Amino acid sequence: MAGFVAAIERLADDRRRLAVVVVLGAAGQLAVVFVLYAALAFLGEPLLAVALFVVPAARAGAVVPTPGGIGSTEALLTGLLVTVAGATPAVAGAAAIAYRAAAFWLPSLLGGAAGAGLLLARR
Repeated sequence: MAGFVAAIERLADDRRRLAVVVVLGAAGQLAVVFVLYAALAFLGEPLLAVALFVVPAARAGAVVPTPGGIGSTEALLTGLLVTVAGATPAVAGAAAIAYRAAAFWLPSLLGGAAGAGLLLARR
């Protein structure tokens, strides 16, 4: 615990580093929003304002005790797109699946492969 507190104190002492962390964190969240926006635009419904609202709200689906919120996040995201954006259920479902594949499953698979590669390289 002491190492954690020391790391937070180092971060808080360096305002420039703290600003970089905050900016990069916000950029990462906007990149995730862009993935949903791109999926919606590809399906003919470019709704940036809705994507800015729906992505953080859909994170609530991850509280369901399933691996990675699988199923619950897609259902919540689809429901939000239908009710908030007025998207058809078919478009909302397709956008939710495309979004989750690009924003969650693809990075998970690539990260798993990279981790396995690093473990194998150490042997």
